[in-house]
Amino acid sequence: MIKIQQLRYFIAVVKHNGFRSSTKETLRTQAALSQSIRALEETLGQKLFDKKNKLALTPYGKMCLPKIHSFLEHYATLQTYMHEMAKGNYGQLRIGCTPSIVQKILPKILPNYTMLYPDIKVSLQDDTSEQIYQKLINGTIDIAISI
Repeated sequence: MIKIQQLRYFIAVVKHNGFRSSTKETLRTQAALSQSIRALEETLGQKLFDKKNKLALTPYGKMCLPKIHSFLEHYATLQTYMHEMAKGNYGQLRIGCTPSIVQKILPKILPNYTMLYPDIKVSLQDDTSEQIYQKLINGTIDIAISI
């Protein structure tokens, strides 16, 4: 199995042009980095670095480099997104309410809410009080507002 840390070490070694010079960024010894890269190469079934020149990438390593770099960027974005979503800064809010609420109360509240949380998609469903209650029970809305 490929480990994300192995991919990070690979990028660091390439970025710093060597195992020794990447130890500061990775907080690993040169031996630990070498061992991690060897394990990655074994998993992949191909060498990433040239045996004769440890600083040079093999043709396979050159092909992998942009893909690994792209993957790690996407992974970092995913982590950020998931943390922000957990804090309530991203996602969806489904509101069910009676028509009178839609007309009288929500126009005063929603503009401020969407300004504070621009990355949360708000959807409204107006219906009778009974139907709104049923939607809340069924999980098709997150909040029910009724008079």
